[in-house]
Amino acid sequence: MILFLGDSFTWGQGLFLHKWHEDGSISKKEYKIPPKYNHELISYEDDEYRKQHHFPSLVSKHFGKSYCTIWGNGGSNKNIISILKNLDSQFYSGVQQTIDLFVIQFTCPTRSFDDVSDEAMENEIRELDEIISSYNKKWIGITWRPEHGNILENKFQENFIKLVYNQKSYNNFEEILYCDNNEFTLDRYFTNSINDGHFSKTGHEFIANSIIKKIENSHIY
Repeated sequence: MILFLGDSFTWGQGLFLHKWHEDGSISKKEYKIPPKYNHELISYEDDEYRKQHHFPSLVSKHFGKSYCTIWGNGGSNKNIISILKNLDSQFYSGVQQTIDLFVIQFTCPTRSFDDVSDEAMENEIRELDEIISSYNKKWIGITWRPEHGNILENKFQENFIKLVYNQKSYNNFEEILYCDNNEFTLDRYFTNSINDGHFSKTGHEFIANSIIKKIENSHIY
């Protein structure tokens, strides 16, 4: 099993908009309604669509592996560390024995701590590394912001997921989201219909392919 931990990007916020667009069940004028309520409150069918198309599912399907994420939409790096420390209570007893790989999506550093110095962020990553190592498991990481990306690229190369877009390498996805007209975000994909910078289906496919390449190049599976 692969355990994916991150924030709303990992959860797949807004992916159900593609379903609405495909089946024509809701007009574009109504696309802007969801931000008014928690995205966990979408319908069963919309949630199944989200789970089918977010990058954790795409990666796991490629390798024929089961996967797990936290239930809620959102998160912080501090929350990720807390989950890692308490896997049994967060999931089920002995869950760490069933996990082959941890895929970590680091979120904005200011969500967790007042101290966002390079030293503090590096210590945060080292704590995460020590926890997962204590389970005798492997992890790889992808970052939203360049702050964590710089540290991962320079000091955790074995774990670092490189993102290659238009033949240029990046250590975070923030710098890619609005490159050119790539439609990696919902507001780019649904032009003038919604104000949401989370991944579109195209964005999730790009992230999934980047993770898949890292796993294959690392010979994890």
